Amino acid sequence: MLDKYSEGLPTNDLFIYYRYYGGNEYIDELKILCPKRALVAFHLDEKKPGINVQPLSGSLENFKVYTAILNPHDRIMGLDLPHEGHLPHGFMTPKRQVSGTSIYFESMPYRLDESAGLPDVVVLRCLARAPFYLYPKLELVSSS
Repeated sequence: MLDKYSEGLPTNDLFIYYRYYGGNEYIDELKILCPKRALVAFHLDEKKPGINVQPLSGSLENFKVYTAILNPHDRIMGLDLPHEGHLPHGFMTPKRQVSGTSIYFESMPYRLDESAGLPDVVVLRCLARAPFYLYPKLELVSSS
């Protein structure tokens, strides 16, 4: 099961979670069983669950690709997290670098035009006219 990426969480009697897509029946069995066992093993209050079992994360897979094709401090451009982007595409705040990607690479987020829900074309055109040294070495396109 370690070669299956499983995003989201199953739904069961004890916990109310949501799965983003199907095909995870066996993983769901473990993700339901493990929190129940953890509640017993660690004498936790079942009314305050906060247990998640995720053996494989897309973040690690993304980072493998990035380090294969990029050098440290190369620029990555991806959709900004508050605009439905993803953490492994390099998220940072003015005070800290939040994701591992933003620590090793320079994050260059783009945002959505909130009225249309589409990438902000004006900003992307400005980025396209920027000096070459500002261009991202990798552009990430994603959708949630």
